[in-house]
This record gives sequence, C-alpha cells and structure tokens, in this order.
Amino acid sequence: MPHHWATHLSVIALVILWLLPTFGLLISSFRTVDQLSASGWWKSMFKIEQTITLRTASAEAQYQQDGLFIISGNLFIA
Repeated sequence: MPHHWATHLSVIALVILWLLPTFGLLISSFRTVDQLSASGWWKSMFKIEQTITLRTASAEAQYQQDGLFIISGNLFIA
C-alpha cells in the first residue's frame, strides 16, 4: 500500500480540475454581458477601474478663456 499518496494526489487534482470551470460558470452567471466581455471570471472578485473619455463637442467648438481652452456642453443630453 505505498502508493496511497499518489492516488490521493490524483483525486485532488481531478477534483480541482472539475471545480475550477464549474466555479467559473457560477461566477459568470451573475455577471452582465459587459462585465463578461471586459474581463474573465477570475478578475470578478477584485475591483476594476474603468475609464471612459467623452467629449461634448468637436475641437473646433473650443474657445480660450483666461489662458485655458474650454469646450462646454452636457454629456448627459442625448
């Protein structure tokens, strides 16, 4: 019976190989389509910083005031 440790290690490896994708599917089922396309399920437990750059108007609409170039408008009006 000297090979019990090899059997136990093999079973543990198989269990881990079975549980990882199952856990991934469980986590992915709670995420939105945007979250799924942005990162993998393994990153879902950590904070993700997303940066979005929006412009109100084209560069031609800017004007200079007090040495600064200003483009004004509202990003939330459709």
